[in-house]
Order: sequence, then C-alpha cells, then structure tokens
Amino acid sequence: MLLSTQSAITSESLATITAQFAASDRRLDSAKYEECMAGNHPDSRLNADLAAGRLLDIHSSPVVFLNGRRYEGFPDEAALSNAIKLAVGESAEPAKEIDK
Repeated sequence: MLLSTQSAITSESLATITAQFAASDRRLDSAKYEECMAGNHPDSRLNADLAAGRLLDIHSSPVVFLNGRRYEGFPDEAALSNAIKLAVGESAEPAKEIDK
C-alpha cells in the first residue's frame, strides 16, 4: 500500500497515510504503532539509518551490497536475481553495477 501511494505521500500526509496502513493490516497492533510514533524512537532510528547511509555514500534507493559489491537500482526482478546468483557463485549475466 505505501509503495503504491508513494507519489501522494508528502511530509504533511505521511502520518495519516501510515496510520491508515497500520489500521488496515490486522497483523499490526495499531495501539503499539501509535505509541511508537508518539515517542522519539522513530527519530533516533531514522537518524541512525541516515548516518549509516552517509558513511556508505548512499544517496538513493535501492542500493544493495552483495558480498561487498555495490549495486544501485535494479530495473527488474531478473537483474536482482542475476546479481544474487553471481554473489553465490552461480552462472548468470551480471546486473548493472555502479562503483563509486
């Protein structure tokens, strides 16, 4: 749901959209979600993730590291599958790799 509405998400609508998502999924505890969002845990986790991304020179998504090799953006599932096969030593055509 979140990815399908990604273009409609703004900083103003994010809280409402994510709350609707949490309420619509029976596997999620809406009360715990609201409690988490009201605290500072999301901020500290986001800041830690941002710091890790800066250390790895990540500026967009998806970025995947397989056996220490960096891959940015996969045009389709086949490209990701090929990259994984290469990482585990199977024969495959290499996915586009971007070294920085």
